[in-house]
Amino acid sequence: EQNSEWAHHLGGQLQFGPDGYLYVAVGDGNTGAEAENLRSALGTIIRIDVDNGDPYSIPADNPFADGQEGLPEIWAYGLRNPWRFSFDSPHIYIAEVGGASLEEINIADATEGGINYGYPIMEGTICNKVSNCDAPGLFNPQITYPHNEGIAVIGGYVYRGEAIPEMNGHYFYTDFTGQWIRTFLYDNGQITQHHQWPHENLTTRTRPYGNRIFSLGIDSHGELYILTDRSVYKIVPAVASVP
Repeated sequence: EQNSEWAHHLGGQLQFGPDGYLYVAVGDGNTGAEAENLRSALGTIIRIDVDNGDPYSIPADNPFADGQEGLPEIWAYGLRNPWRFSFDSPHIYIAEVGGASLEEINIADATEGGINYGYPIMEGTICNKVSNCDAPGLFNPQITYPHNEGIAVIGGYVYRGEAIPEMNGHYFYTDFTGQWIRTFLYDNGQITQHHQWPHENLTTRTRPYGNRIFSLGIDSHGELYILTDRSVYKIVPAVASVP
């Protein structure tokens, strides 16, 4: 049900996980505190079984499956606006759109339910001036960046295609207004080979923010695409210039 007070951050990514369950990102409705309210689906990623039940059933290993401590659909919480997330076994990559200061990317064990990503207690690595910023169990993001580099992170996918074999295993992400594409390799719990790539089409500033980037996509061969407000681009190997 639509609430007029929840005008923003309502819907996000839908993905079937490696376990066959449907995961749905739900923003906090721009309410803030709801992301830590386990009786609300706002600010969460929910996990449901759409192959059983009417219209769905609750996986038995959901962290609040019995409904006593929280909504049985909730898989993860403490999120402001998880606009895009994706799986690359054994991990889930969640790109979390920040508020006043930081954008973040969280990489967690995809089989671990009940993770609290900390919002609004924390925004990225910044304490939001509440008394429990040192609360145990809050997840710390692996990547953050400030708003002079972009204002809304657009998460993508780990590359598993064949066209660019040297990028196998690298995660691609971008930003709504950042006018860049970045990649990194997540290896043994560490971020390595973090790189910003040059490009031409996405830097045309015909509007105040240029071509706004809404999403990244992936096809059945593992190749990646970028959706802007006016075009769809495919990420392909660079062609060497002829001398």
